[in-house]
Amino acid sequence: MSDKRKAAGLVAFCESKIGTPYVYGAKGEVLTEERLQVLKKQNPSMYTSSYTNKARKFIGQRCTDCSGLISWYTGIVRGSYNYHDTADERVAIGALDESMIGWAIWKPGHIGIYVGNGYCIEAKGINYGTIKSKVKDTAWKKVLKLCDIDYSVDPVYTEGFKRAADGRRWWYQYADGSWASNGWYWLTEATGGTSGWYLFDSEGYMLTGYQQDPAGEWYFLCPDAGIHEGQCMITDARGELRIAERYDFENHRYVI
Repeated sequence: MSDKRKAAGLVAFCESKIGTPYVYGAKGEVLTEERLQVLKKQNPSMYTSSYTNKARKFIGQRCTDCSGLISWYTGIVRGSYNYHDTADERVAIGALDESMIGWAIWKPGHIGIYVGNGYCIEAKGINYGTIKSKVKDTAWKKVLKLCDIDYSVDPVYTEGFKRAADGRRWWYQYADGSWASNGWYWLTEATGGTSGWYLFDSEGYMLTGYQQDPAGEWYFLCPDAGIHEGQCMITDARGELRIAERYDFENHRYVI
């Protein structure tokens, strides 16, 4: 399993940072006078007197630059050129499509994140801060599949009874991908909307017929295909075997 952070999370993170002040060299930290002086020393050509005074207005706030927005999310510090050079894939901006949500868009010296529908989020500059903008409004050159981001798509599971590969047996899958196994489960059959206790073996298959549960007790579970398959059957006053349609949760028993 990848320990990289997800692309969907990157998009959500960037959206949550819209309005964050831009300060060159910042990576999401709270700007202090001491930190400002360090950034000024590291980037003397950028930090003119005018630029330094503008940056000083953001002291006490979390600040970022364009690459810092991504680094803030991943915890891995890179500059815009390093993101370009380490990208798993690099394609021309003309190839950008909706399958690339969460990819970076890049031009020399600047980087942003594509968030879909023709928009990106970028820490644009000290006069703009972090904004959502139209991709077409900037002369982006490339789209980057970032090496620090997991772009795999999580599987989507539909909860309900599933037919086994053998075409005969059933199993029950939950929305998180797990499944019922090795015991009783209170479930609803989707076709007829009937609810009841179903018994599953250790491999996750629903049991029918005479079955012994993990507690050692025996039950008869409807073997007939259809909406009642697998449901508990009990005898009525005449001794006729019938589907137990109501369960008394207080006394823990089926009643007819």
